[in-house]
Amino acid sequence: MTSDVGGATADPAVRRLRLLVAALVATEGLLLVGVAVYVVVETSMSTATEPGGALALAGLALALGIGLGACAYGLSRGWGWSRAPVVTCQLLQAGVALMMLRSGEWYVAIPLLAVALLVLGLLLTNRVIQPPAEA
Repeated sequence: MTSDVGGATADPAVRRLRLLVAALVATEGLLLVGVAVYVVVETSMSTATEPGGALALAGLALALGIGLGACAYGLSRGWGWSRAPVVTCQLLQAGVALMMLRSGEWYVAIPLLAVALLVLGLLLTNRVIQPPAEA
């Protein structure tokens, strides 16, 4: 497999896998940023009992969303540093989805679990991440 600057490979199948994983992770990041904006708007427009906690949750969701966006860019380029944070996030997402399944919210849990398992499965293949260049 040959590669040039930026991790673009000559193999179109590998490039499609990278773009698929990056698109899924970027979508998760955008959804988290959307949740952060929603929480801030709802907190400011309602009589929240714990506005500090809500704003802290919004800040956490915003930071995680931005971090996933950065990782999505790294995955699209085949950079190895982006795998560990995304795997961690997907494992947490799968755990949340399993708890939601047990609480009867299957309509949210099944898509969360499906995306987490798909991203994990693709990330654990060696084709998505480009090995470091030989010195």
